[in-house]
Amino acid sequence: MKILYLYSIICIGVLIFASCGDGIAPVGGEVLPKIDTFDCPKAEFLPDGQGPKHPPGISHKLQRRSPDGSKIAYIVNEKRIKILHLKTGILETYDPSTMMPTNTTFIGCYDIRWCPYDDNKLCCMFVTGIDTTGKQGFGVYGQNLFILYRKESKFEMVDLPFCSKTGHDGLFIYGWLRGSTKSIDSLFLLYGTSSFYVSGIIILQEKKIVPIAEFDKIGAYGFLKDFLFSPEHQHSATLVNQLNSPPYGNNIFIDGIPL
Repeated sequence: MKILYLYSIICIGVLIFASCGDGIAPVGGEVLPKIDTFDCPKAEFLPDGQGPKHPPGISHKLQRRSPDGSKIAYIVNEKRIKILHLKTGILETYDPSTMMPTNTTFIGCYDIRWCPYDDNKLCCMFVTGIDTTGKQGFGVYGQNLFILYRKESKFEMVDLPFCSKTGHDGLFIYGWLRGSTKSIDSLFLLYGTSSFYVSGIIILQEKKIVPIAEFDKIGAYGFLKDFLFSPEHQHSATLVNQLNSPPYGNNIFIDGIPL
């Protein structure tokens, strides 16, 4: 039963940047956000405000809800990827360190995104060391995009345009776009080095890059930690880390305007 309480708590972490939903208007007209429980069993709490009876570990990060709402994927200690089935409590675990090619050393996983049309696939940002000499050493540091195939229990590295064989210094995933299909996958990425980077929608099969002017404009304010469009693509929300200009810290932009 412990897992039932655990996964009901995990659901909460995925809410803020998961979707743009309708609001509930109470008496007085103020609009408050709805909370989607995903039909999870309710969490059990200790008496006297001591908190949840079975709290999740602090190492659970980057909870991502599957497109059909039936699963949540998350990362534990940047080392393992876990997928929780919300209705049954079944937990899948993937250890990339045991699933890499012989010339690739897995260092950590720092982002995950579901495929919008097939919940058998997730894209992951891995930090790796890739040996190109054949000496089976630690290899060259790089950040690379991998696809997890759940049923096949395997990872495949994605060959991105203008990307070296060992990967770039930085790689950030902002989304696997919902219009993607098996023959045309579109991912919203930024990757590169301090002197050269690629940003925009990457169409994998065509090795095509579609720039997004609004993304580049907001990037002038600071480092973009997250960027997403509303379901109808009429609005955007961005989490910007403004370390070098006020207001300092992590700030939210709506349609390019600070909130």
